[in-house]
Amino acid sequence: MKMIITLASLLIISKAAFAQQKEAVNWEHANTFSVKKISFQSGSIVLQCKNCKCFEIKTASGISGLLVYGHGSFELPTKHVKSEFNSCMMRFNPKAYNKLVKIKGEEKITDRDFYSMSMLILKRQFVHCYHWGSDALIPDESSYAVVFATIDNEDLMMSYTPKESVLYNFTTKKQY
Repeated sequence: MKMIITLASLLIISKAAFAQQKEAVNWEHANTFSVKKISFQSGSIVLQCKNCKCFEIKTASGISGLLVYGHGSFELPTKHVKSEFNSCMMRFNPKAYNKLVKIKGEEKITDRDFYSMSMLILKRQFVHCYHWGSDALIPDESSYAVVFATIDNEDLMMSYTPKESVLYNFTTKKQY
């Protein structure tokens, strides 16, 4: 019986993963920029960071994610969580970018050290959501995920679809 349940779960997860469009990420020529303020807001998450640096995750469809590096704060009202982060990776459908992400004071930078550090952070965070190896899976327009490296040294992921909202702690291996 456990085997049947496990196989059914894997089938459901596989179906969801295959239903998403897979696109190559332009890792070699990623845009990097500094911002005065960046925010990400929806019904299930409020995030902001000031005076930070960003690394664009771009695919053929457009910007499908951002790595934000800097001291910021976030709130997950539906999960009753409020905390701070040192970095976060946002993943979303490129069509939802302008709706979810607001940027003020963007300035392009060519900081090779930031680029290298971003690649190291993304090596760990990118595989937490919407990926197929080093390629990006593009979520539905109304779905997204944000992975946080909190100031308490925890890796948290908030994943949202219209059907469910999940908070997972990769450090403690617990779902909330």
